Amino acid sequence: MTSLSRRTLLRFGAAGAGAATLGAHSALSPARAETSSDLGSTEPFVAPTMTPAEPGFPEGPLSRGFLIDDLADWSPESVEYAENFRSAVPLRERIPHDPDTQAHPDLSAATRYLALEIDYDGSSYEPRAQIDGAEGYAWTQRFWPYYDVWGSWHGQMVEDSTYEDGPYGLIDLPNPGFVEMAHLHGAKAIGGWFWPRDGEFAAYVEQREDGSFPVADAMIAMRRYFGFDGFFINQEAAITAGEAEQLAEMLRYLRAEDPEHYLCYYDAVLPDGELDYQNRLNEKNLPWLGTPEDRLADSIFINYDWPTADPCLTGSAQAVRAAGFDPLQVGFAGVEHQKGGFDPREVFGDLAHPGAEPPLSMGNFVSQSYWSRAGEDMLSVQGRRRFRTLEQQFFSGPSGNPATSGRVIDPTPDGRTDVLNPERYDGVAHMIIEKSTVDALPIRTTFGIGVGSHFRLDGRVVSTWPWNNAGIGQTNPTWQYWTEPELPVGEVFLDETIAWEDATSLGIATESTEVELHLFKMALSLHPGSFASTRIRSATTVKAAVVLTHDDGSRSRVRLHRGELDEGGWVLHRGPILPRATRRPVTRVSLELSSEAALSLNVGEVLLVKNSEITVPTAPTGFSAEVASSDGDTRAVQFGWKQQDAAEFWDLIHVDGEQRTWLGRTRRDRLYVHAVPTGGSVQLVATSADGSRSEAASTRV
Repeated sequence: MTSLSRRTLLRFGAAGAGAATLGAHSALSPARAETSSDLGSTEPFVAPTMTPAEPGFPEGPLSRGFLIDDLADWSPESVEYAENFRSAVPLRERIPHDPDTQAHPDLSAATRYLALEIDYDGSSYEPRAQIDGAEGYAWTQRFWPYYDVWGSWHGQMVEDSTYEDGPYGLIDLPNPGFVEMAHLHGAKAIGGWFWPRDGEFAAYVEQREDGSFPVADAMIAMRRYFGFDGFFINQEAAITAGEAEQLAEMLRYLRAEDPEHYLCYYDAVLPDGELDYQNRLNEKNLPWLGTPEDRLADSIFINYDWPTADPCLTGSAQAVRAAGFDPLQVGFAGVEHQKGGFDPREVFGDLAHPGAEPPLSMGNFVSQSYWSRAGEDMLSVQGRRRFRTLEQQFFSGPSGNPATSGRVIDPTPDGRTDVLNPERYDGVAHMIIEKSTVDALPIRTTFGIGVGSHFRLDGRVVSTWPWNNAGIGQTNPTWQYWTEPELPVGEVFLDETIAWEDATSLGIATESTEVELHLFKMALSLHPGSFASTRIRSATTVKAAVVLTHDDGSRSRVRLHRGELDEGGWVLHRGPILPRATRRPVTRVSLELSSEAALSLNVGEVLLVKNSEITVPTAPTGFSAEVASSDGDTRAVQFGWKQQDAAEFWDLIHVDGEQRTWLGRTRRDRLYVHAVPTGGSVQLVATSADGSRSEAASTRV
């Protein structure tokens, strides 16, 4: 746990019924939601500072760690609210590689990207965190198209831990919301294993008489039940040679029993049990991979001093090839961003950039260090916007445009000095290609990222309280933000003050009168009867078009016809995709915007869909509510329902007369809401991938 997290915990405390109550929203009538005071003010929604009377953990579903007593005979029944932690999105297949669609066509597709990130960063409850809560400043990832493997890095207290003392578990489950977003974009998501922890290590590698390993069986059962892909194995304390041999046997057994289980091993403890960071790949640590015929781990994350031990990583690559493996598949060169930020000592951009292929792939550690350094700034809309801009520059480069990534000035000689200066970092997009899973209609985004300081449906405010739920983000724009002409960084941005749906929209504020914004990489064939649309909010008249780039480089322009201004200030622009635009496969979709005046607008939704394939989910069935606890005028409730294939999201809305209050959204078939107002009823509504909504099911609590 980082020092910032400790400060966060001290500043906010954690728990008590008065803290961060998901669903304890001020009810808003539709009339109030449409008033100008709620639409477009500079900073209408600010996350409140939480000051609970007593520190502690809230009730309901919480992340947790697992020690040997939890793992020896593990089953889902041993985890409270286990079903709430199941990912609802299976791993999606990515479209074939096409260099012509890349922001940098000459960037190597072979270089892979693995990152370890604090999936509960910013939360007051980081040691045992809520998977969905009321913290509008919690960090969520929004650059998934670059990832190949994402790993959680946190360390979680066991279920019966105290707030101050722990203990922490050996094994942590990844945040299911991050798993859902990783899978949505075709990336693997893995949990964490960290030693040393409480107890004797020998117990964790104990083998039964039948040859099985209880802890390995637990890891397999967890992966399959919760829907993630494996573990990062961080052995960072010496063990005996016999224990190391047993660990290797356990990994061999795990791979044999569950071949899809992905394992990444950290360059720390050697096969003889000694703690000795190699800072490279060599004959000492490569045995953790096994052999091509008898695999142990899938990859190794090498420790950070490789610029000294193996400056160009050529020795590591040679050792890997001699062992029979592909260096770019099994080797990740660690880059320490937790301390280095934008100025790490490990300058991977010297090895990986357009026109060059590095010897190994890139492994980033605590990549969201810009957010960890936000401190009090993360409590305000303006502060979060600043750090979201830094996030954009971390991935897209100092210009904020992935097509013009690359450092402006060199890193400091020893690194870790100018840690918040994006001009010193090339940007992930300068080293790693963007990927996509978009191969069919519908394509829809409202630019949600799984966190917000309010919530809107159809442009209307239905909650004015902060919330976080990483799993309800949407398919990320492939490039953030690739514009033609290039706009200065910050002129295209996530706007937290206004949204059509969810809590964010895409803001554009520039002196330019026209811009083409590239949105999605894809590989699909369109059919007659399809249309495109976008929702725009602007004080001036804006013309809009969707531009389709085809596999031969030709382009089709879909003119979008302007509709009427609605009561919330949004205008629907819609137009048919003509037959000539369906003759060749599409590889990119872009949004063209123009005005007679400087562009100052918000894009709330972009949609491409075939008329005949618009899907309206059926009314929800099996809707149930179980009260977990009561506190004055609110109750904590576990809601459940029957999942259906047509539903992308499920929204819970409290209805009391004319007042409609949003309680939460999820992809799963259940949601724990910490504070449901008494009186009225609760409605459940399903939303499909094209944005169509079902009739509501209703229940009283």
